[in-house]
Amino acid sequence: AGALVVAVAPTAVERTRPAVDSVWRALSSRFGAGAAVVGQALIVIQYADQPEGEIPLEQSPTPPLYIPNRTAANEIVDLVMGWVSPTVFRSVDARLQEWVPHPYAFTSRGAASTLLRANRASLYAELATAPWHSARTCFRGAIRDCRAALGISGTDPVLDWLDAADRRHYVDSYLKYLPVPRTRYDRCASGDDDECIALTRLAPNQRPSPPLSVTARLLLLALALDAGGPDAFPRLLEHPDRSMDARLEAAAGLPIDSLVAGWRHDVLATHPKTVAADARAAWGAVVWSVLLAIAALRSTRWR
Repeated sequence: AGALVVAVAPTAVERTRPAVDSVWRALSSRFGAGAAVVGQALIVIQYADQPEGEIPLEQSPTPPLYIPNRTAANEIVDLVMGWVSPTVFRSVDARLQEWVPHPYAFTSRGAASTLLRANRASLYAELATAPWHSARTCFRGAIRDCRAALGISGTDPVLDWLDAADRRHYVDSYLKYLPVPRTRYDRCASGDDDECIALTRLAPNQRPSPPLSVTARLLLLALALDAGGPDAFPRLLEHPDRSMDARLEAAAGLPIDSLVAGWRHDVLATHPKTVAADARAAWGAVVWSVLLAIAALRSTRWR
């Protein structure tokens, strides 16, 4: 189907073909011309209810994808999509892989809603309680700082993503393994920001990790690809030398601040719902409190 090549036993062709066609349509819808990259790998499907060895290949280049018994067609689609996702991930540039280091970062349409459902509690809690300055001000509504917290803006991550307090925290929490004299850590901890900056630059790739998690970044990526349609993925890859916010803006076809504001709105919308009491219930609670207090005062203990 398209560039997608799947090998199955002859007896399984009819039940497999509709799922493979659906996978190719989903890949084409999501990745546009970039979907052709899946043609680099042959997918061998082995159903659990078939004897092994029915596939006429002396030696498969990849281990087979095993499909359990009684698997519905839509579940086969999900399994095959998961199987090809790492292939798509390996096709993107190193900077994008570094920003979202997750082999299943590029998934089917609707990934944003799936991520929100699966991470309702953690996404809001992270933004509301993160120790980083940019995350705290993003929570309060500073979209520019949201971009810094997500690691998509700025020319110098050490200075643009973190403030002085953040750098002390980053060194203390994540860089204690560096082979440097203990006195350097002590100077950073005592407030020497120049020392903190120098130590932070010793992090992998000479930069800190973005303040917000990979899950938060995956949601922003999913929103950009959902908004941009079938051509979003090729646009995302078109200029790997540009900043990540410029690339996401091109992919989504939206101003980057609008995309990030939408991301923040979706994260805040996962706030756990609270139950508000109406006026009658509130006055009822007051009355019962008074009655219980009177009863307590009339008890023998207080006489």
